[in-house]
Amino acid sequence: MSEQESIQITPVYVSVVSHNEENERRFGSLDTREGYLEFRASLLRFARMLKRYGAKYNWQSDWRFLRAVERFDQGEVLESTNGKNIVRYLKEDLGFEVDPHAHESIYNYADVAYMFERLGVKSSKVVGGFVYWPPENPQGWEKFREPLHGKNYNYTWEAEILWGAATFLHRGPDDVSSGIWKPKDKYHFTEHDENSNLIYVGTGSRDKTQWIKNLVSKIKNGELPQNKIYTATLMLAEDHLLRGGEATFNGWENTVRELSEYAARGEIVWVGLSEVVEIWKKKYRLEPNRCV
Repeated sequence: MSEQESIQITPVYVSVVSHNEENERRFGSLDTREGYLEFRASLLRFARMLKRYGAKYNWQSDWRFLRAVERFDQGEVLESTNGKNIVRYLKEDLGFEVDPHAHESIYNYADVAYMFERLGVKSSKVVGGFVYWPPENPQGWEKFREPLHGKNYNYTWEAEILWGAATFLHRGPDDVSSGIWKPKDKYHFTEHDENSNLIYVGTGSRDKTQWIKNLVSKIKNGELPQNKIYTATLMLAEDHLLRGGEATFNGWENTVRELSEYAARGEIVWVGLSEVVEIWKKKYRLEPNRCV
């Protein structure tokens, strides 16, 4: 490596990720204008808070919220988002990444990506959460190796990045690795295969700030190798903002504020998921790393 390319501090690359779901019990309020506007205001407040602290954000949406945007994001509602629907505002004005997230009971990932396009936004090529274990599961993540065709729309979407390797209802061994690699196959997910066409970004121990601090400490103290790629995710279920009220919002702001001090020292770097993959390619030269 040249002096310019060398990595002076080995940081942890931290992403903030959130989900809304298709679940009727938790997100059925999105089917009404009143419920949607309440949810929208909560999301906007959260996103703007992240922007103030320089954090990066991957907003990952399932179909229910996107359908509500089509129905209700119009007229005077747009005054708070520079005349744009909230999806365009998140991407174009706040500079955040927007990813499809699909449980695929009704709409698959290609369908959700198409819904983004109908709202005037090109979605990322990130698979925003998937079932990886047990290897033989109905979703079957290896299907993302090929262009995916919509179940409901005549649209084709191509994935490049996997994120959020989980189990059904998170009742099994969700992967909590830090790092980036190319999974070999469904039976050897944690093994790197340089010939694979899908890249996995590890979540680390999701939404645990202390885990990120400990990871920083281990890198600095030499307990972990230097000049390797380390990743972590702060994960939000968006309905928790409404249910938790001010306490939840303030807790998040305190977390982001505290971690921004780490960012100021270069110990963490706020990144979007697509962004960190580009960093991995250019700065770390596709050298895989998996840390648990």
